[in-house]
Amino acid sequence: KYDPVKNQTEVKMKIHNDFRSFANEKAYFWIVKPQLNFSHIDGLDAIVKGNYINFVSSDIKSKQKTNFTLHEKKPKKEGVHISVFSQDIKGLKEGAALSYRGIEIGTVSTYHINKDKKSFNVDLIVEPKYRRLLNASSVFYHNSGVELQAGLDGIDLKVGSLESVLRGGIGVETPNFNAN
Repeated sequence: KYDPVKNQTEVKMKIHNDFRSFANEKAYFWIVKPQLNFSHIDGLDAIVKGNYINFVSSDIKSKQKTNFTLHEKKPKKEGVHISVFSQDIKGLKEGAALSYRGIEIGTVSTYHINKDKKSFNVDLIVEPKYRRLLNASSVFYHNSGVELQAGLDGIDLKVGSLESVLRGGIGVETPNFNAN
């Protein structure tokens, strides 16, 4: 039921007894919609069934609840969350790869424009097993998937994967592994 005064919709649903303990203070509810990314497909079953509500809880021993916020997106992936500052997004998309020397070590979670309306913060999720590759000396850069070098010997054009060309991405280098 939609309440225009509060600008919110109330949804009543029944949860099977086998799953009721998951509906607690640690539960996260979201709408599952079909989404096609370069690296994977999410919510494929929603094409056939239609959009639906899913939920997960990080602790089934938490106190049970009956009212929840319904989110538009699924919960963020596990990993180390890092925020980097950028003057330009350059076509960067959510879900784009974070790469270290050509190896995907994470993804772009989201980005937003800062209050100055000239710069951006880009939120990244680094897979836990790759956390050791980053430290205070790490340098992040836009990875467009196209590299062009021209000189007296001619032109050298290197093109990355179709995904990196179309979606962009972020690369990272760590010049000093002894830095904190």
